[in-house]
Amino acid sequence: MGYSGAEISFLAMGDSPYEDKEYFLIEKELENLPENAKFIIHLGDIKPKERDCGEDNYKDFRDLLKRSPIPVFIIPGDNGYSICNDRAQAKQFWDQYILDFEKNWKLKFPVKRQKEQLENFSFFLENTLFIGINLFEKNDRDNIKFNQILRNNIFWIKENLKQYQRRIKTLVIFAHDFSGLTNKTSDYIACGNAFLNSWAKKTFKNKKYFSDQFVSIAQEFKKPILYMQGNHHCWSHDQPYKEAKNIERIVVNKIENSPMVQITPGDNNFVVDQRINKKINIFIDTAKLGDTWSQFFLGAEYLRLNDKANAKKWLLKASNQNFPPAQVLLGVFLRDSNNYADALKLLHAAVQDQNFKNKKATPLSYQKRIVRFQKETLIKSKYDGFFELGAMYLAGLGLPKNHEKSLQYFQKASEGNVGVAHHYIGAMYLKGLGVKKDFKKAKSWFIKGASRGVQRSKYMLGNMYLNGQGVKKDYKEAIKWFKDAKKDAPNLLALGRLYLYGLGVALDRKTAIKYFKSAETEGSIEAKGVLKNLGIIPKK
Repeated sequence: MGYSGAEISFLAMGDSPYEDKEYFLIEKELENLPENAKFIIHLGDIKPKERDCGEDNYKDFRDLLKRSPIPVFIIPGDNGYSICNDRAQAKQFWDQYILDFEKNWKLKFPVKRQKEQLENFSFFLENTLFIGINLFEKNDRDNIKFNQILRNNIFWIKENLKQYQRRIKTLVIFAHDFSGLTNKTSDYIACGNAFLNSWAKKTFKNKKYFSDQFVSIAQEFKKPILYMQGNHHCWSHDQPYKEAKNIERIVVNKIENSPMVQITPGDNNFVVDQRINKKINIFIDTAKLGDTWSQFFLGAEYLRLNDKANAKKWLLKASNQNFPPAQVLLGVFLRDSNNYADALKLLHAAVQDQNFKNKKATPLSYQKRIVRFQKETLIKSKYDGFFELGAMYLAGLGLPKNHEKSLQYFQKASEGNVGVAHHYIGAMYLKGLGVKKDFKKAKSWFIKGASRGVQRSKYMLGNMYLNGQGVKKDYKEAIKWFKDAKKDAPNLLALGRLYLYGLGVALDRKTAIKYFKSAETEGSIEAKGVLKNLGIIPKK
């Protein structure tokens, strides 16, 4: 029996919610789903903040997705329970709150579960067979058990294909990752998954077994197959097998980065809508009703789309309601548009002490996370405002340069642990701007910046060890910081020189040239000059 609808369209997401913000975004999206979507597939993974994986993580996830007006199917992922200190208890919570999740709705079509592996399910709608399998890998996952899981998956796919073979026009497989498959493409690695190469080096026989079996199934089936997965927080759409080109693969992005993707199976293909610009639809109605959070997110989304007029319009509406996150974002926007006077007014308004009123949490457990996200965002915006004011005084934008005031604002921002504020304070001590030059204090502030992920702070620490500023000259320590920093031109250039002259490492001209070439690719004129002197680039 199939679904009595003219067309089956469904939505997919994965690896969410990881943070409180994503509870907010998913709730908003569930309130604004496309009318023609019949169900949602969650491709695995929630991420408890603590590895004790308390029961509330699973309750909150359940309560959030139960808000969906259409059925939600969920498959397990590697962070669902396998990362937990007590895996058995976490798996018990997952089974209690997540397994058979679609039973929270009155379905108009039958769903089957595999007896040997209850996480596996299947259903048949309008000539398309949908199959969910338990497929994810962790390095410490039991190999023998994983082997049996993969065999169960193949058996489940074959069994369903046999049952529906005469009616199937397209097949959709839902899994969490691609670890059971080989022949990963360069596009997939470019999607942020280079670490899969380390998996590929492992000689798991079960991986080859699953891959060979899946390709064999596809070759025999011949019709279009869509393999959908999450796990890697990025988007990819490719054909991973040369020997089975009827297999398409989609890696879905995180909700924080992109809304749910929408898929519509056709008779001979799959229509894919990334919906990358659909966040506007999610916020527009409530923004028009005056909701400041919606106005803020709508303005931010228009800004991402480079629609400056609409971005300014909605950020201004939220700013007029004394909403600090919008005031800071609009202030930065105006500053970058050389409207310094209005930017300063907004930033000064954002850092004023205010009594914010959050909506009271409802009995739904997950909404306490949204309240927490909103509170933290409001607090953070104040410290961000302090930083932006410091930057304007430092550069003299719309007012005379004032290093002392700039430092004061950076120090206030640092109280909110704004990493880039730590970095700027370090730079001011390094150069003696508004304070007496002090290399030791500079180093201390750069370390704070580095701990917050500020790449420039890591570069500066490498440079201090390279030149012996406030520390004993130490080339090995310099290399450590340069390598830890983002691979931009200054870091790459510095590493090239250290390898070229054998400072802190064995002299290695080949590696040095590699770094110089990378630096030149990043736009370093100096690296280009070095390559010319080395005879790598011909001199004109």
